[in-house]
Amino acid sequence: MARRQPDRARNGSSPPRLLDANEVADLYGFTRKYVLRLAREGRIPHIKFDFYVRFDPDEIAAWVDEHRKAAIR
Repeated sequence: MARRQPDRARNGSSPPRLLDANEVADLYGFTRKYVLRLAREGRIPHIKFDFYVRFDPDEIAAWVDEHRKAAIR
């Protein structure tokens, strides 16, 4: 059975560098503990390899945009 390849692999570009919880926390002003809690609760997109938790920067940016609230005027 053939495995489905990510769109990035099919179009010839290299996959993005995955971020760890510390990097996501630093980028968005969260604590590492909060980022890992969001992942554990399934509230933030993440990838889990055994005990490693990693984050796709594009998916995290989209997740942040989804949670953006417009200012009330």
